[in-house]
Amino acid sequence: MATLESDKVDKALRGKMQADRIDTGDWYYLIKDEGGIVIASTSLSKGSKHTLGSKRVSEWQGSLI
Repeated sequence: MATLESDKVDKALRGKMQADRIDTGDWYYLIKDEGGIVIASTSLSKGSKHTLGSKRVSEWQGSLI
């Protein structure tokens, strides 16, 4: 399975997925439907750019289904 760079995941979540990012200890993302109801959420560790391994990518993709 492929790996992902954290900055690219952030860009995709906020751009294509139109997720709202909450800046706390980590970055939390809320994806809402047209009515403003949260339909999915995920998080990334805040800090320097890092690579998400295949296990984390699999978990992230599963959380969006």
